[in-house]
Amino acid sequence: MNTNRYYFSDKVSKPMQFKSMELLDAWDFQSDAKSIYIEPLEGGLNNVNLVLNNGSDKWVLKIRPPDFELFGAAPESSLRAQRDAAYLGIAPKVIAIHESEWHFISEYIVGDTLRPEFTRRNDLYAEVIQTLHILHGGHCSCREFSIFDDIRLFMKGVDSANIDCPPRFRELLASAYKLENELNNTRAPKGFCHNDLVPQNFIKCADGIRLVDFDYAGVGWIAADLASATSQFEMTEDEVETFLLLYDAGLDDGQRGRLAALRFCNNIREVSYTLFAEPLLSNTTATLDDLSYTTHREFNLEQAQRACSDPAFNDKCKAATSVRQDALF
Repeated sequence: MNTNRYYFSDKVSKPMQFKSMELLDAWDFQSDAKSIYIEPLEGGLNNVNLVLNNGSDKWVLKIRPPDFELFGAAPESSLRAQRDAAYLGIAPKVIAIHESEWHFISEYIVGDTLRPEFTRRNDLYAEVIQTLHILHGGHCSCREFSIFDDIRLFMKGVDSANIDCPPRFRELLASAYKLENELNNTRAPKGFCHNDLVPQNFIKCADGIRLVDFDYAGVGWIAADLASATSQFEMTEDEVETFLLLYDAGLDDGQRGRLAALRFCNNIREVSYTLFAEPLLSNTTATLDDLSYTTHREFNLEQAQRACSDPAFNDKCKAATSVRQDALF
């Protein structure tokens, strides 16, 4: 192992330093480069992401935890999804892959993360919609995805580890499972979905918006992808309405109902994920200053509670089963 050409930020742990050097040597990555500087890429909740810099170019190395699939992600499928999205021009290209542990290197995307206030201030919702239209209408060679399978998986881990849940969370969880039975009887449109549309997975570049982190990508309800985006971008009711009209000019009450139901279910998914993942991953991943397991859980729990307290919530959810023939979601 040629350790002389690797230089690490103090924020990269010794085990991650060794693992990254091992991978880069095995791939013979940038073997002509005299030096490669390696530092954390902040923002991930379930992987270690490192920026590789040879002085003129950058790449991203994603190192999977050994029990990666316990968190609902499908590594091989997610790589196929990222390659499909890169072919569509909306994701970074994959450069190298570890074929058994599924670590990989991809392009480094230069741009600004679409934090909610940045997106609002720069009036970027139309560009977000344009990117999602490309994704949802594109070819996908990845798995089928269910938001409810994720919830069950995460809660199985929560219960096995005897992790305490927030007050009243079990009641909210039961409401999500009830909605599953109703939504499964609809013929809501499906497509190539990202299934983790938190703001930090959108990058605004000079020539458009790119999506990153395809760990949960799969064929699923398009409405669930839009529900995730509108929820995690902290949109007001008026902003949600504008956003949905930009996506489908024929917006109807059935679509509004699906959004309301799936926003709530996505909140439950995010809460259950953080409950399960925090004890296992919180000391290994590099989160943003304003994004931690605790803040993410509290934000989504508050949204779920607010939805249930809305007197119109049940009526909105009842409308969710109505699917217009030409509905886009």
